[in-house]
Amino acid sequence: MRILFLCGSARAASHSARLLDLCVAHLPSGTIIDRLCPAEISLPLVNPDLETDPTLLVALRALHDRFARADAIILAAPEYNAGIAPFVKNTIDWISRLPWIERGTDNAFADKPVLMLAVSGGTGGALIPALRAVLGYVGAIGFGESFVLPFADAQWDAGGTLTEPALDERLARLTVRFCHWARQKDAA
Repeated sequence: MRILFLCGSARAASHSARLLDLCVAHLPSGTIIDRLCPAEISLPLVNPDLETDPTLLVALRALHDRFARADAIILAAPEYNAGIAPFVKNTIDWISRLPWIERGTDNAFADKPVLMLAVSGGTGGALIPALRAVLGYVGAIGFGESFVLPFADAQWDAGGTLTEPALDERLARLTVRFCHWARQKDAA
């Protein structure tokens, strides 16, 4: 099974990237990891006037292919003002737009299992319903459970480990359950 890991934060010390690192440790053996870093995505804001730009289309096709080849996606993103970080939303919008730009291109999100992880500087949690709505609209299937890391700045020790063992254990169990569920969906 191939899992695309999407970090929704370009910040150097990203809490979202740290959560993805913790998930990697709990993947079943044989899982292929495709780690998509924000630095690899250089898409402008969605603008139909740019849809014929050959340079943009080359980058978009390559990115779309990575989403299409994945059997599942684990997305970790910061919560901005109770919503989706613009970087994440713009990426989803462009990927979902390619089949409209180039007829015959498959929807890279169609029936794709997605595990959503949210990071918040406060109590958090509002990002998940917004992500679930957008991902569902483009055809992805959100896993029933998600993970929110509230007050993220205070949740890490100097070694990059979550200070609350219960949070780490919950994330580990969630990752294993998601992989099992995604594998069943892939086999169906």
